[in-house]
Amino acid sequence: MRVLLFAIIGLIAGPFLAYQGYQAKQFNDLLNREGIETKGIATEGHSSGGRRSRSYKLSVIFPVKDGKPVTKDFKVSSSYYKSIGSDGKITVDTVPVKYLANDPQQAIIVGGSDDDSILLWVGPLVAVASLGYLAYRLFGRKEATA
Repeated sequence: MRVLLFAIIGLIAGPFLAYQGYQAKQFNDLLNREGIETKGIATEGHSSGGRRSRSYKLSVIFPVKDGKPVTKDFKVSSSYYKSIGSDGKITVDTVPVKYLANDPQQAIIVGGSDDDSILLWVGPLVAVASLGYLAYRLFGRKEATA
């Protein structure tokens, strides 16, 4: 019964994951076309979560072309977080940042920010696998009893 519930949730969640991946891909494409690259200064690192799953964030101040410096918290991968410091202490303070000129809060750390565009492919796989399991449960059982 629990697997059936997960299959139903997967069937519903798959399209949402795909849409989130589509939005991330569109954002990455926009940054590649129109983004401005600069150097930011990492001021603080944070990690949170439990033993199984942790998330990592960096607070970064970066200059923008037409305005005062922007401060932003970036979610980064664990490998990137560990490559620039340890135990919340930053040893490499300069990080590459790419931002949109019309909205500097729309920014990433080049090579460090999480890339959710993979969800564009994961979402449909989850939905198809869930649909396949549900079809097996609905139609496979009727054939076996007939």
